[in-house]
Formats: sequence, C-alpha cells, structure tokens
Amino acid sequence: MVKVDTKSYVTEADQSHKCILYFADGSLFEFNKRSGTFFPSAKDYDKCSTNRNEKQCLGTKSFTFYFMQDGKRAFEPFNSGKTVEELYDDRVYGCNHTASNKYVNCAAVIQANGWHVPKDYPLKF
Repeated sequence: MVKVDTKSYVTEADQSHKCILYFADGSLFEFNKRSGTFFPSAKDYDKCSTNRNEKQCLGTKSFTFYFMQDGKRAFEPFNSGKTVEELYDDRVYGCNHTASNKYVNCAAVIQANGWHVPKDYPLKF
C-alpha cells in the first residue's frame, strides 16, 4: 500500500484533464480518465512528461499504465497479459529501441517478472 503524503498531495487539472498525485516516498503519478504514467522519482516529471521518448525516460524514469474496462482488472501496465516475447517484440509499443512508441510495454515486462527488472531488460537504470 502506498501512503499519500497529505502535506504534499496535489491535484492539478490542466486542459487535457490530467491530475497529478505526489506520494510520500517521492514518487509521482500523472493520470487522466484512461491512462497514467508512474514516475518513481517526482524529480524526473518535468523533463520526462514533456518528452516521453527522451533517452532513458520511458522504461526507466516513467512507466505507462491503463485503466482496464474488462471488469476483471482495474489498473494494469499497458498491454499487461501479453507474453513477455510480445511485450519485447511489439513493433509499435515494444520494450525495445526500434518500436515506433518505444518502451511503452516496459512496465508490463517488469510486472511479468514479479515486479523485478529482468536481466535481459533493454535499458539501464
């Protein structure tokens, strides 16, 4: 369970209807009605939120999640439930450097590995 720091809990709404939660452990979660991005360190938010594909942001400093509408799961990493191979090899969202929207599936890769970064993870922290 993550404790929200009530002293620094902030909700901001901008024109795209995004909200931002700052957590007591120094992490941040930005979300809208369908998706969200988790930042393990809130310090990376400004740099990475404006350019998600900046080198070493998505997949290391930020991770993509979606609110699921299937009635079974509420909130999961993007493309959760696919095989690890599919998560790595997807040409659009793959956790690799050649996908057109590279590293979007990386949170699901970590989830599939028991929430640990696997040894074959394509990025370094």
